[in-house]
Amino acid sequence: ESQSKKQRMENADDAASSLAPGENDLGKDVQHSVPSLEPAEVAVTPAEDGEKERKKAARARHVPDEEERQRKRKPRPKKGDKREQHRDVREQEGGEENGAEGGVSGRPEEQVEFYFRDGLRCVHPYDYKFSTFTKRRWVGRPILDVFLEEFQSESPEYYRHAMLTGRILVNDERVTHATLLRDNDVITHHVHRHEPPVSADPLAIVYQDEQIVVIDKPASIPVHPCGRYRHNTALMLMGHVHGLWGLHTCHRLDRLTSGLLIFAKTPQRARELETAMQARTVAKEYVCRTIGLFPRDPVECSEPIDVANFKLGFCTVGPGGKPSHTRFELLRHEEDTSIVRCLPSTGRMHQIRVHLQHLGHPISNDPIYRLAAWGLQSGQGRDPEESERIRAVSAAIATRLAACDAAGTDLEASADRPHYRPDCTECGVTRPDPPPHDRCIFLHARSYRGPGWAFETPLPSWAAGIILP
Repeated sequence: ESQSKKQRMENADDAASSLAPGENDLGKDVQHSVPSLEPAEVAVTPAEDGEKERKKAARARHVPDEEERQRKRKPRPKKGDKREQHRDVREQEGGEENGAEGGVSGRPEEQVEFYFRDGLRCVHPYDYKFSTFTKRRWVGRPILDVFLEEFQSESPEYYRHAMLTGRILVNDERVTHATLLRDNDVITHHVHRHEPPVSADPLAIVYQDEQIVVIDKPASIPVHPCGRYRHNTALMLMGHVHGLWGLHTCHRLDRLTSGLLIFAKTPQRARELETAMQARTVAKEYVCRTIGLFPRDPVECSEPIDVANFKLGFCTVGPGGKPSHTRFELLRHEEDTSIVRCLPSTGRMHQIRVHLQHLGHPISNDPIYRLAAWGLQSGQGRDPEESERIRAVSAAIATRLAACDAAGTDLEASADRPHYRPDCTECGVTRPDPPPHDRCIFLHARSYRGPGWAFETPLPSWAAGIILP
């Protein structure tokens, strides 16, 4: 029985990588002998005293190697302090965690400078500290290897120099590229952060009371801090523009999707709304523009949806996916496109976009699900060579992202820019602004209805004139 329990502990995904001090493999207290705390009087001879002095001098001359430095690093935090440490790290990060408990916007003291150009909201570069606990898959690995594998935005030379100059720290101490990470280590990375621009359209407040605030989110703006975005996100802009700091996310919209977005002002209200959506007691309505002439009769799609590539963020239908269901109703034909009403009863990643692609009517300007790499059928139906298609699509998306993020070097002109830093790799390059067709897709969250409440937003310009039931 003890052996099986030990195996279960070792195989559990969230099990601690090591037991707390004072516990054995069965979780029982280990009996330790406690030495006497009374001081003992020990006579010291002159010879012994001289030997101590010689050892002390030798230690002063000794240069510790990497193994000794690893042993002498700041001790790991105690297991009982872990919850408090997580709270501290969340505060350092501005609360960038997802879910009802997280998703908290930053603090009022996080002030940055915004400016506007060509219909875009831009933010000047600023100093920022990324903080994270060591993940289980990083334990025992050199810190440079972890950065090169997990954070590929910079070169090995950059990370080595950042560790040498103290921009990358572990437990607030300088490290070398060979430092081995341990469980509960706190890694911090001080950067000069550059954010991509987003739409300058306002985040209009649809409704607000003591517990929630409902907005009409413009396309191109992420819901919460992620990737290269922090202040140019809906959560942070609600603080900067409307003075509403500390909001909590209840649901998500894709960055390129516009429409209704609900924030909670308290964690309890966020959990209540999130639970209601998971229980499918909230009716959601979207409007989109698809290619082709959509059928006049309502269409039901119940194909399971699976994430095809987590890193690139796209999905497909497949037998191994999660159960999903969407009802589609034609609103109007417009030449070779259709305006369609979408009623999802589940909330999978890219659900509406994937189901429309499966039906042969992808959203007309979808940058992912209309790629030529999907084949002649544009992803319609199921492909017996699905693995080959996923590889081709992954390569096409990676190529497209690289082209959109292509940087031009202009080192001479860079020094004249505001907030220029000579040690920042981003300050030495220029990046093109996203063109209008890359700032949105024709998908809009029109209304959400729950027990005792209902909110809706106006239709966007590409669906003007539509009369909804």
